[in-house]
Amino acid sequence: MKEEAPDTFQDICVDASLWIRLLAQEDSSGELEKMFWRWLDERNFFIAPSLLIFEIHSTFRKKFKKGEMTGDRMLEATKRLSRLPILLYQSQEFFAHVWEWAQKLNETVIYDVSYLALAAWKHVPYWTADRKFYDIAKKHYADAHLG
Repeated sequence: MKEEAPDTFQDICVDASLWIRLLAQEDSSGELEKMFWRWLDERNFFIAPSLLIFEIHSTFRKKFKKGEMTGDRMLEATKRLSRLPILLYQSQEFFAHVWEWAQKLNETVIYDVSYLALAAWKHVPYWTADRKFYDIAKKHYADAHLG
């Protein structure tokens, strides 16, 4: 008997580090792409701070300038990004949560903190490829995961 997909969506907060690995196809094993396809098959929906788009495009631009990514590959990756079901957040209420989490983690730079704060605010899983930040996040948020 075929297993049915759930009728409701579940949100997952995925930070830029993981999206970049996926979109730039940096995971040669394909495990990351399998994980994303499973999430999509399970009807999960992705959430992120609005800065996600700028972080990804900035990283791709750096990779292009360093010769680590061709222009065609960069354009294809950004097209893939535009087709993904990602709800972007930007509001005063959200920024208040980011500020609280920055204080809690004693972080000055709030880019990484904003993803964790969003996950905590919305009570959803948080995923990152950043080992250093994951080690910090896991101490304060049980639903933090390293991908």
